[in-house]
Amino acid sequence: MSKEINPEFIEQCLKVHNKYRALHGSPDLKIEEELNKFAQEWAESLAKQDKAEHRDQDQYGENIYAMSNTDPEWKGVHAEDAVKSWYDEVALYKFGEDEPKDLTEVGHFTQVVWKETLKVGVGLATSTGGTVYVVCNYDPPGNVVGQFPKSVPPSKVRSKKRKRSAPGPGKAKRGQ
Repeated sequence: MSKEINPEFIEQCLKVHNKYRALHGSPDLKIEEELNKFAQEWAESLAKQDKAEHRDQDQYGENIYAMSNTDPEWKGVHAEDAVKSWYDEVALYKFGEDEPKDLTEVGHFTQVVWKETLKVGVGLATSTGGTVYVVCNYDPPGNVVGQFPKSVPPSKVRSKKRKRSAPGPGKAKRGQ
């Protein structure tokens, strides 16, 4: 059902988290061995049940990623796959709001970049049916009501604005 998590997967997961956190000016996370054990325990439980659900606890923040594939050539889940899927919720997040209207749509993203979170633990397990479960636990937890504007800063990377060019030959100008 499960195999021991590869330390390279943990390091890659940390690296990808910190890449996205840097975009928002959030400090780098550090790996916490106790959190790794906590996350691994839950990943194995999910794999045994073959069901993705959050653990009934509020001591740590938690993101879960599940992926299965019937392609025999599939090489499995990469840390980038999981963390990118969580971060991609940024497209739905409205910066500056006191609280997201629907945390289920953006809560993975906000936990990834939550400024006050300092430590992460990573778990990885595969069910007998072939579904891979990735669990990340965060300390201190994010997604605290009333703290979103200060804890989820917008990206520091400015989007490139397209320059408006003057109309070329044969193009009409407005108002003429």
